Amino acid sequence: YAPPPWTVTDAHIANADGRVTLPIQILNNHIYLEVKINGKGPFLCIFDTGGHSLLTPETAKALAVNTVGAAPGTGAGEGVVAASFAAGVDFQIGELTMTHQAVTVLPFAAKDVEGFDEQGMLGFELARRFVTVIDYGGKTITFIDPARFDPKDAGTPVPFAFYNHLPQVAGVFEGTPGRFDIDTGSR
Repeated sequence: YAPPPWTVTDAHIANADGRVTLPIQILNNHIYLEVKINGKGPFLCIFDTGGHSLLTPETAKALAVNTVGAAPGTGAGEGVVAASFAAGVDFQIGELTMTHQAVTVLPFAAKDVEGFDEQGMLGFELARRFVTVIDYGGKTITFIDPARFDPKDAGTPVPFAFYNHLPQVAGVFEGTPGRFDIDTGSR
């Protein structure tokens, strides 16, 4: 068995190079990007490779995003919050756009913990569509159209697989082999 073939039709980079490099903020050991959502903003969004596309209820309300449904929402920590869903949300990060996205709306931001308002999250859906290069020292992130990515000068390849939505790599920690999540949203 194998996953069915999938062609990206809802995301692109609007330049001939098929790549965009953007400044990031490193706040509390997390990556944040300024993102336009439905043509408005910018909004401060965490880039969480272990997460999904989310909006806070406040951001959804500011954008007049129509939410539907109700479900329990969980994530880091033991709490359960009320979540709803929205469709047709567009994200723009520099020259990169993802259109007609389905998102979860839930109160995940913790200003009392982080010290600032998080307004949204981009995660698996963005990482699945583009080759992603994070330069922590240079405080930049580069997204590359996979069709235009040339791995010859990209460094040492490290195979990974998705476990559900989490990218995982094989590794060894203190002599013990295991599978390790690549989760930029986890400190």
